[in-house]
Amino acid sequence: MVESVFPQTNSNDGTVYYLTMDKTVDEYKGSVQEIQLIKEIANQLNTKYPNLDGKMIDKDNDGVVDNLMIIASVQSHGHFVSHATNAGNDTKLAGKGIGPYNLIETTFSDTSGYYGFNIHTAAHESSK
Repeated sequence: MVESVFPQTNSNDGTVYYLTMDKTVDEYKGSVQEIQLIKEIANQLNTKYPNLDGKMIDKDNDGVVDNLMIIASVQSHGHFVSHATNAGNDTKLAGKGIGPYNLIETTFSDTSGYYGFNIHTAAHESSK
C-alpha cells in the first residue's frame, strides 16, 4: 500500500504551503549544490513542522525516509532535469535520513496560468 504524506498541506482546506529557498534556482544546479538544496528543504520542514512523526515517512522503519519527492516550481522550463537520485542519508527529516529522492520540475501553462508537472515523469521517477 502506498501512503503519501504532505506535511506542508493545511488539513482544513487542502492549501499547500510552498517552501521558498534561500538561493536562486541556478545556484542549486549540480550534484553538490543539489545536496545543499536537500539540506535546506529538510531544515525548513523540520523547523516548520517540528511534530512531524518520523514513523509516517519511514513505514519500513529502516531509519530512512521512504520516498521524498521535490516538485520544483520555477518560472521557466529546463532549470532542473527530472531525476531520481540519493542524498546519502546524512541529512535528517523528522529524525530519518534522506536517501532516495525524486526531483520533478513544474511547467507553467500560458493558456491556463497554472503550474503543473508531468504525472508520467513523477510515476516513472518514483518507480525506480
